[in-house]
Amino acid sequence: MKITTAFLLCALFLCSKPVAAQWPASGLPICTDTKSQTAPQIITDGSGGAIIMWHDARDAWQGLGHEKMFAQRVDAQGMLLWDPDGVPVGDTSRVIFNAAMFPDGAAGAIVLWTWASTYKQEDIFAQRISSNGTALWTWNGIQGVPVCTAANSQLLKGCISDGNQGAIITWEDSRTNTQQTYAQHIDASGSRLWGTNGIPISAASWHERTQTITPDGAGGAIIAWQDLRSGSAVNWDVYAQRVTSSGTLLWPENGTLVCAEPGNQGFPMLMPDGEHGAFVVWRDYRNGNYDLFAQRIDANGNRLWTPSGVSVCSASGEQGYEHLFPDGSGGIIVLWWDGRGATGDYFAQRITAEGNPLWETDGRLLDIPSSILSDPTGTSDGAGGMIITWLDGRHGTREVYADRIGSDGSPLWTPGGIPVCLSSSTQLGPVITSDLAGGAIVAWADGRGGPSDIYAQHLNSAEGIIATLLQSFSASYSGFAVRVTWTLSEMDPGAEFIILRAEGPAGEFIEIPGAAVARNGLSFVFEDDSVQPGSAYRYRVEVLVGSERSTLIETEPIVTPAAPLTLYQNQPNPFNPSTSIRFYLPERGRASIEVYGATGKRIATLAEGVMEKGIHSVGWNGRDAKGHPVASGVYFYLLRSGKETATKKMVLMR
Repeated sequence: MKITTAFLLCALFLCSKPVAAQWPASGLPICTDTKSQTAPQIITDGSGGAIIMWHDARDAWQGLGHEKMFAQRVDAQGMLLWDPDGVPVGDTSRVIFNAAMFPDGAAGAIVLWTWASTYKQEDIFAQRISSNGTALWTWNGIQGVPVCTAANSQLLKGCISDGNQGAIITWEDSRTNTQQTYAQHIDASGSRLWGTNGIPISAASWHERTQTITPDGAGGAIIAWQDLRSGSAVNWDVYAQRVTSSGTLLWPENGTLVCAEPGNQGFPMLMPDGEHGAFVVWRDYRNGNYDLFAQRIDANGNRLWTPSGVSVCSASGEQGYEHLFPDGSGGIIVLWWDGRGATGDYFAQRITAEGNPLWETDGRLLDIPSSILSDPTGTSDGAGGMIITWLDGRHGTREVYADRIGSDGSPLWTPGGIPVCLSSSTQLGPVITSDLAGGAIVAWADGRGGPSDIYAQHLNSAEGIIATLLQSFSASYSGFAVRVTWTLSEMDPGAEFIILRAEGPAGEFIEIPGAAVARNGLSFVFEDDSVQPGSAYRYRVEVLVGSERSTLIETEPIVTPAAPLTLYQNQPNPFNPSTSIRFYLPERGRASIEVYGATGKRIATLAEGVMEKGIHSVGWNGRDAKGHPVASGVYFYLLRSGKETATKKMVLMR
């Protein structure tokens, strides 16, 4: 049986969906629409990638400059997973402001915003974006669902995932003409579970502001706020409350006291402690200037550290613009701007679960140049330290820099940090999230294209910007082999590639021993000619630099077309002294392959018997059935399987 021309064309042109991924040294473009994109936000997608949201000037509301919100998901390899310029989130039929984004726990996002309908009537709405970029919630013909539409204004303060693709949301509520703390639980379908307009977390006759929220580890939440119940306008205190997923308040009515020292305490931040309680960090004015203090509250609302709190920093000058991270060992790391120096510096402190500061009294000075233009933000590195990013002016333009701070507070990358973006353009507003592998993804607004665009970069835990920068890759089936190609923008000396293959859409990746990778400059090719027709394969390319091994590429399933009984051309041909013959059996059965001379006389039987479905290979050493060498000339090899046969010729040259 002959291989038809139609089958050859099918094999040559049947390719997997083209794919490309990149983390260029100048940053990965997330959105470069002709209008301006600004103020990015970023969250983890829970799978090593990130979801990035930004303000976008395209189709500004009624031409008045009220911008829409767009979002994009990018995976760890730098592949954009949603529409090329992002997907719109929220509804812009009225003015949107105070938008914020939080993980939904299923590789998607929950986006919240305040919607102004009339003067002093500001309501909170929410939208859930699925992992594939689809908006899931609608209400009365608009995109999104109401969280609270009570009288007067509601000011969004925070949100957490409920662990079931829903969210618990808290806000500052003015329905009684005083600021109070309310919350709402939205399930995965967008339904409100705690009444039409939420429940009061603390709603007595005093003012409450700067609410913050964190998971309690049991499906509920812990919420903290600054509180004026003392009656003095210069004596704010910090309170907290724990609420279950069903809306039951577990701590005393109107909250448990966190700190009520003389002078103001406010702007609390929360971090779960892993035991259904929380760490609380706040700004404290007890010493006549803003310092930082911390407390740990257990699952029952009890203060576990000294009642007045543990000093994070009580040095002279103001401390503020603080950030809070887990240290990966049950404690916390606090990062802040510090006014004790002439121009201000950045410090950090690590505190154990027992309330013991581990670094120098009043914190460790970080190696961030004094020419910085904005306060840094960061994320945990999962190993007791953190990765921080900031806007830096050391070269006269605004540039994004980053550094990794170890568990002892020392910088682990280049002194003074590394540039995140190797571009001479002005960059603004860097934000960061963990890649869940010890590294991070950073996004920022970038002016290289005229109007501001959104770019991103991937940092690994070892050196910062990923050492091997993927520009593109593709995978296709052609000529009876799968061909995987990739191109890099640069490459570490000594880097090695490891090829793994998985059968089927959900098979386990198994390393291919001794896989040969051909190189041309910074372009690479791997060909797999051992694939079976009528099967599906996925490939993963990993890069090994020293002891650091990471995934570079993972392809979509590549389907090889089904094939009939097939006899391939022998290799080499012509040959001397031996050659290899490959053939494919579409099903299990009795088969044979024989060699004939030009006169039609059988020379040798190379294989005979019951054979399994798949590709087989036999060799011929140029000898007859008795082991005698045959003369140079043209020979034919014949494949039989059931009632089908296939024949090809070969040339022996002595």
